[in-house]
Amino acid sequence: MSQPMHTDEEGMAAAASDYDRISGELQGRLRAIEAEADSLVPTLQGQTGTAAQASAARYSEAANAEIVELTSISERIHSSGLRYGDTDSDGSHLVNNAFPAR
Repeated sequence: MSQPMHTDEEGMAAAASDYDRISGELQGRLRAIEAEADSLVPTLQGQTGTAAQASAARYSEAANAEIVELTSISERIHSSGLRYGDTDSDGSHLVNNAFPAR
């Protein structure tokens, strides 16, 4: 006989929250870096200014891609936990209805 599947829904919610927290921290760092880059615009001229703006744009692009991925992972974990809980609950009701207590 195979072993029953067990899923820790609370653990899944905690893991999803960790991804949300990491994403929030990254968003905060991104805002700080963008503010710093914006403050440098008036002082950096020529190639230095262009290079600094290009670096900030690359960082912003990479950070935003990571934020999107972290959000997607969090949403999938939340969704999987909810689906598992619903399926488990529905299955329990079906079994209880099929084999009522005597």
